Parts: sequence; structure tokens; C-alpha cells
Amino acid sequence: MPTSRKNPADLEPKLIEAKELRRKGLIGPAAELCREVLDTSPNNFDALFLLGTFNYEYGNLKRAEKLLRKAISVRPDAVSAYSNLGIVLFHQRRYQQALTSTANALAIDPHHAVTLSARGMILQACGRFDEALRNFTDAIKAQPDYADAHWNLGLCQLLTGDFRNGWREYEWRHKQPEKAPHVREFTQPLWLGKPSLKGKTILLHAEQGLGDTIQFFRYADAVAKKGARVILEVQPPLKFLLRGLRGIDQVLTKGDPLPPFDYHCPLLSLPLAFGTEPETIPGETPYINSDPDLVRKWKARLGEKKNFRVGISWSGSAIHKNDTNRSIALEKFLSLLSPGIDLISLQKEVRPEDQAILEKHKEILHFGDEIADFSDTAALMESVDLVLSVDTSVAHLAGALGKPVWILLSSPPDFRWLLSREDSPWYPSARLFRQPAPGDWDTALQKVQSELKTTAQAAAKQKTSPASAAKKDNGTNETDQETQRRQKVIKSRKTDYERWSDPSQLEDLWDPRAQRASEYIPAGAGVLDLGCGRMALEKFLPLGCGYIPCDLVARDKRTLLCDFNAGTYPDAAAAQADIITALGLLEYIFDPQAFLKHLRQWDRPLVISYCATEGIKEAAQRRSLGWVNDFSYEDMLWAFIEAGFYVQRADRIDAVQWLFRLTPDKPVRPEVKKVGVLSYANVGNFGDRLGYHLINDILPAHAEVQQLSLRPWNPPEESFDLLIVGIGNSLFGELLDKPLLSLVERSRHAIGIFGTQYRETLPVPMLSGLLDNLDHWYARYEDDVLLYGRGRKNVSHLGDWLVKAFPMTRPTSTERLDIGQEIWNDLPLDRTIQNIQKHKTVFSTRLHPLLCALTSAEQVGYREQREGGENLVSGKFRSLLIDIFGRTYPEEKLWTVDREKVLIYKRDTEGRIAEMRKHIHKILKS
Repeated sequence: MPTSRKNPADLEPKLIEAKELRRKGLIGPAAELCREVLDTSPNNFDALFLLGTFNYEYGNLKRAEKLLRKAISVRPDAVSAYSNLGIVLFHQRRYQQALTSTANALAIDPHHAVTLSARGMILQACGRFDEALRNFTDAIKAQPDYADAHWNLGLCQLLTGDFRNGWREYEWRHKQPEKAPHVREFTQPLWLGKPSLKGKTILLHAEQGLGDTIQFFRYADAVAKKGARVILEVQPPLKFLLRGLRGIDQVLTKGDPLPPFDYHCPLLSLPLAFGTEPETIPGETPYINSDPDLVRKWKARLGEKKNFRVGISWSGSAIHKNDTNRSIALEKFLSLLSPGIDLISLQKEVRPEDQAILEKHKEILHFGDEIADFSDTAALMESVDLVLSVDTSVAHLAGALGKPVWILLSSPPDFRWLLSREDSPWYPSARLFRQPAPGDWDTALQKVQSELKTTAQAAAKQKTSPASAAKKDNGTNETDQETQRRQKVIKSRKTDYERWSDPSQLEDLWDPRAQRASEYIPAGAGVLDLGCGRMALEKFLPLGCGYIPCDLVARDKRTLLCDFNAGTYPDAAAAQADIITALGLLEYIFDPQAFLKHLRQWDRPLVISYCATEGIKEAAQRRSLGWVNDFSYEDMLWAFIEAGFYVQRADRIDAVQWLFRLTPDKPVRPEVKKVGVLSYANVGNFGDRLGYHLINDILPAHAEVQQLSLRPWNPPEESFDLLIVGIGNSLFGELLDKPLLSLVERSRHAIGIFGTQYRETLPVPMLSGLLDNLDHWYARYEDDVLLYGRGRKNVSHLGDWLVKAFPMTRPTSTERLDIGQEIWNDLPLDRTIQNIQKHKTVFSTRLHPLLCALTSAEQVGYREQREGGENLVSGKFRSLLIDIFGRTYPEEKLWTVDREKVLIYKRDTEGRIAEMRKHIHKILKS
């Protein structure tokens, strides 16, 4: 929270000292000095403001409110006092009053960045996310380097699903003043996706809470797959849990001596490094494994299982800034106590008020110090049926283990849980129970209580049902009577109506299958669920999906009744659906080929499961389960193909079941074409990086690219369907050699996209030999065409095609930008372009930064590159300027940019790029 901006020179000596003590983190002595001032001057604004701020930082919200209100009464135009009062009210969940206070501040100063950011936080808490995003953005416009506003903007973007922008803004956390002491400083560079990690060692280090570490170390395996040796530095309670896991070579705790490494990355920066979007979250679980010895220990400690076991965690760290919102008093969990349900505490640390509850309710099993660290917690979880937790590290651990976990979320939730969904792309086994309004845990727990009772009852029925016993032991424990009944039904070739009309036969074990199937279904799809059973699929469907259940008997009033063995199908509903599902159904169809062919007539994608004979081979066992057909995995694939489906995806659900996604039409796969892209050097300069991106844009999907470089030059032995010489850069004389000509000659097709420079040194016969073997040379400058392409039909003027990467824009900064030999090679390209384009005046010794500046700047200047002192001039600036403006300009002087001519050049070049793209696609079709 900011303090007053009043000039310290105008403050009394005690207040000056108080501010200095606060700056050093000595809030107690600083507060005492403020109180001394108020003893003699009760209406001193600065003392009231400072002491109110100190009380907020100590968590004394009521006292802080009283002091800030008095400060406002002394100075009604004090923007910071209104702003800080708004923050205090926000933390008391008095959102409307907080909005009023921040509105008062903005009425005085509409561009007060701190207030705009604070108001955005309040609006976000009220669920007004669009308004919140606008306020955060306005705060950044008012103060571009305000780290808190960037951080808050990133959190809101991530919460609303805008991962692309959110992860970038999330990086501002490292610049927040309160986090600065904890930011790790290494001499090794930060890795955010580039450069290559092949053969390198990288340190991935924890930076926030235990739950964050558990959630984000999942990326370690992806980092390892880039060829890196991975060192993971984590909090001490996690060290033993994470040893020996996939992708990790060494696990350390902070403070351990660090071995040599080449790069580092904080764990929470890895989503940015991998460009994570909601649909690309690496959500495969489990990615943590329990220690088998500890699992046996805890199973013995718990004893024989008699009831449905629920592991509970009701509070997180008391020092967490959001603890009052996310933690719940244990007393509220008492409503979950019920016959048939055992509550098992997963808490290690318990607050005094909760300890009293545990001592009174011995039926809640609590182990306290017996849980040494998270290895014990993970092993204990293996003995429960379900984990119920608030948003804390226990919830993350359960999700990482792949355990069924129900997570209670405050309103608004932390960014990782997104909005308005009951599932989590981070943890497929999680189900989310949200507060309907801020602070309303009672409603959320009432829903949990109802669902938990139903789940426990279903588990009890499943435990004793013949179907469950059969599945548990592959059909060998079925009673003789039930076995005979099923065999009789099968012989009659009729659907087992008696079985499917009994709700106890609908098993909870089918839920994981439904959850996996939901991963194959796009958001917004209309789903026709054949053989819907418990309708488990509906609760896992992604956002905006419609759901039509279809079964032999009515599961609810929406159910369409069909007996597929009798030839009745929901054809009208299928015509309205986008995708069809058939989970656990095909095993009970007497004529599966006719069934599949009928579904193929609907011309819709199909998500279908099947228990192949590789899992249960014996026909007797399969019949005891009621299964009437016996396909192997290969048989099933052929059945799909013969029915007219294409198998787009096939995945194992478990040792018995397979899950398939079928499409009605087989896609036409184009023949892969080998393309070599030959650039000047294997470096990351601005022009080369842009060239790589543009090359990718003009190549067709079936191009398989191999990147080659002339420095170092290691000619490949193979030939290419298409060799592209250059990516818009310059070709030097020393690069023209016989191995290059040989590679061009043995490739089926070759084109050039390059310019020339230091032309006095070019070996013209070698260049002519190169041009003779190119299908086409797309020359960068008109000079190139006139000097070396005259009379050739395979040469045309392209222009500097990198101009395509630069939008026409208007600059905002009056500060002159001077660009030297290197230009922000450690920054992403978009940031580099933005940095150049915001300046009205730019001077450059690099060609492509100047080209970028021409699309925005008002005045520019340049200096040509030279070899051997002043004797040999590159000439490329001169060629570029003549192409664009019809004339050159003297070096070392600024001149005004003719924006209209730049626009014309950009349009014409982009048109020629489009023609080049057509030519390349035509070549690769042949």
C-alpha cells in the first residue's frame, strides 16, 4: 500500500524518521513515532495516514479504517488516503464501500495508478471482470512501470482464460517491491523457451508456495525432453517426495550448494516458456508417485476399511495473504460427519480453535506429527477414497497423484481454477465446488454434503453388487444364479432390461472413463450420449456443451429411449448433435457391425470405448459380465474401418478398456516434402529471427523443414525437394563455394530469398553459377536485379520481405533511440518491435531495425556497416532507401520519413510475397 507523496522535507522530523524506518522494514518503531506525533497533534494528516497504513500491513483492518477515515476528514482531497481506505474495505469484503472510496479518489485524480489498480481488484472480486481489466490497463497507461498493476492484470487475464497475455504480465511479479528480496539473482541467463537446451543443464527453482511447486514442476519432464539435464530446487517438505521422478536428474532444497548449470527458470515462468494455453496444459496425471513402503505403513496404521474414506484439509498457511478467504473453520466440516463415511485429517498443522474440535470429535482421525512431510501425506492419500480440500497444497498433491479430489474454492478463486467450471484442466481427477458469492461457504458445503452422501452410498452398493464383484476379479466372483441369468439373456439375443433398470448396476468406476472421454469433446458441442447410464459424462463436459441422454430405460425426463439390439435409434437427435458418444455400450451389442454402420450414416464424429480381449480373454468371463462379443484391439480397428470410420485417436483407459475417437471421413494426408532452409549464420540477430518466422508462414503444412546455416557450414549429404537459399538476409562472397553449388544442384528445386552486399568482393562467376541452378531468385533490392539478374527470366524484385513483420503504427516516445550492433536479442520479437516503434526518432547501424523504424518513426538516420575500416561499405542501406523512397540519404544525419511511400512499399512487397508463396506451394505439389 502506498504512503503519502508529500515532500519529506515538509514533514516533522519524527515523521521523516518514521518513513525511513518503514523503508527499512521496521514498522513497529515507525508506528510508535507516529503515535508520539498524534499525542501532541491529533489531527496531523501524515501521522494518521502512516499509522493507518501500518495497521493495514499488520492486519488490523478496523483500526486502519478508523485512522484513514480521520485522515480524510483532515484532508478531504487526499487521493492516497481514499485509495488506501478502499483497499482496507476490500480486505473486509465490503466491496461496495470500497468502490465508493476508490471512486472518490479517482474524482480527485482520474489517472492515479494505484487507485485504478486497487479498483480493478475490487471489481474482479465482484465478478465484473471486463471492468477490472480496463482499470488495470488504465493504471498501466498512467504508470507504465507500475509492477502491481501489471501483476493484477496478468492474474485477471489468466483467471478469465487469456493465457497468451496473462503469462507475460505474470512475469511482472519479479519487479514488485515486496517480492524483490526473494527474487533469485544468477549470473546464468534466464531461460524462457529459447535457446536450445540440448546438452545443457538448467536449474528449475521454486519461488512461491508448496502448492505452486507441486502444480508447476510437471513441466520438468518437458524441459528434459528438450535435451537438458534438469536440477530441481524445492522447499524442504517436498524434497523426498520429488526424488527420482520423470525428467528430474537432481533434487535440491534452497540453501544446498548448487552444481554448475547453464540456465535457470522459476517454476511459475515455465508456462510462459512453453506458450501454455488452456487447451495445451500438460494435464496428464499422475506425475507424482507415492512411496510403496509408506503406503503399506499408512494402510496398516488405518486398519481395516469399513466405510467410505474422505481425506480432509480445511485450512492452509495462516500467513498466506488470502488465508481468510480460502481457509474454512473445521467446525463447518462437522456437517459432513455421517454414517458410512470416515473423515481422515490430512492436516499436519492445526490451529488452536480447530485442535479443540478434533479433541472433541475423536471420530475424525488426525495424525499430526506422525505426518513427517509430503511423502507421508501422499502415502496416506492412497488409503482414502476421496480427498476434500480447500485451495491449498493438499489439493494440488491429490491432483498430481491422480486421486479423486473435490476442491472448495472462494469467490473469486485463484487464477489457476478459471471461472464457471466444475473441472480443472490442470488436474483431470479434480471436481470444483465454488462459493456462489464471496464468503458463502455454507452453500458450497451443503452441495458437498449432498454429493458426498450420494457418492458414499453408491460406493457401498458397488462394493456389494454382483457386477462390482465381477469386475473386481474379472468375473470370477459372480454368483451362479446371476451368471446363469445373464447367460440366458445372452442366448435369447435380447438386451438385459432387468440389469439396466437396476440403478445399483450403474457403477461409479465408470466416472474416470467419462472424464477421459470429455477430453475428446470440443467446447460448445451438442453431445448425444448413447447408453448414458448414470449420465456421468454430463458433469465432465467442457464449457457450453449441450447434452442429450439416450438409454434403454429413462435416467431422467430428457432420456431418449432406444434398444439398439432391437434396431431402434435416435436418428432425429443425431441429426441435431455435433458428436456422438457410446461409452461401455459396444460390449452389449449383438451385431456391432450393423450398429457401427448405422452410426456412420449419421456422419458425425464418434467417441466410443471398448474392453478388448487383450484385457479379458476367456469368453466365459466376458459372458459373466454380460459382454456378448469378443473383439481384440486389432479386430476393433478393422470393424471401425469397415463401417466407414477413420480412427483419429486410440488411447488406453486402463488395462482392459480402450477409448477411441472416430471421424466419418478419412483425412487426406499430403506427402511430406523435405525442405532445407539455408540462412547466413546460426545466430539470433533481429533479421534472422524474423526471417525464420516468415519462412514458416509461406511454407505449406506438409513441408518438413531442416534448418541449415552457412556459418558454420556443414553441407548435408541428402538432397531436398526444395532448398531455400536465404531468409531475406545478405549473401556474402565468401559464402559462395562449390559445396553450396553442389547442394543446390542435387536438390529437386531451389529458390533464393536474399540480397547482396560488399558487392566489390562478390565472385560474380560463382554467383552466376548459383543463379543458373535456382528455379527463381527473389532479389531483395532493385540493385540486385540490375547488377546480377539482367536478362534472366528466373530473377524478380521481391523487396525486403521482413517489412511484412512490422505494422504501420504511430510512436509515443520523444526520447531518441540509438541502435548499435546488437539489439535486444534476449527479448521476444514482438517486444523488440514494440521497443523500436514507440520512438519518434531512431538512429540505427543495423538494417532491419531501421526498416522497422520506418513504419513508425517521424525521423530516422543510419550508418552503413563497413569492413576493413572505411574502405568497404555494405551498401545495403543505400539499396533499401532507393527501393522505398526513390533516393538515398546521407549517413549520420536525421531526415523526415515519408510515411506514404513506406506504406506503398509495404503493400507492394506483401503482394509479391503472396506470389512467391503460391510459387512455393506449386513446387511442393509436384
